[in-house]
Amino acid sequence: MDIKVNNAKVTEGDIVEVQWSCPEGQNAQISIDNGYKTAIDNVSGQGSKKFKLNRSKGKTVFTITAQENGKTVSKKAAVRVKKLKPIKAKVNRNGFNGSTSASAGKAREKFNLLKSRLKYSWSVIPEKKKLAITVSFILLAVMIVTSFVPKFLFFGMMALLVYLMWVIYKK
Repeated sequence: MDIKVNNAKVTEGDIVEVQWSCPEGQNAQISIDNGYKTAIDNVSGQGSKKFKLNRSKGKTVFTITAQENGKTVSKKAAVRVKKLKPIKAKVNRNGFNGSTSASAGKAREKFNLLKSRLKYSWSVIPEKKKLAITVSFILLAVMIVTSFVPKFLFFGMMALLVYLMWVIYKK
């Protein structure tokens, strides 16, 4: 029996993927305990599922439980959940002045919305696609820089090689 999470430390609102396998397990269940509430769901003997961790008392525990040879067996995986820092509103006591744009707040709001959407989109992309996207961007940067300064081709390729070796060593 095995259970794994893709991130051991996350911030509230992040998504965690849980993978489990119970080769000979029957009646498998996964439970999620965030310190406030425990939820239980029936699952197959092997699989994975993504959970958005919204509220937690600092730690969320995933437990896979199954019947193996007439005995109840369980295994746990924990995720540390850091509280999301509240955003404090800033008050402009001077009022509107001619040097500040009235639409500056809207632009910042749109930028923050785009940033949060990109962060969420990145978190749900499979690891192999993340690697391919990162390598593609490194190659694009190397191509752009070397079109202006051809001597940087060696350093760019070396940076790509170092990144790939880091990925291999990390896994």
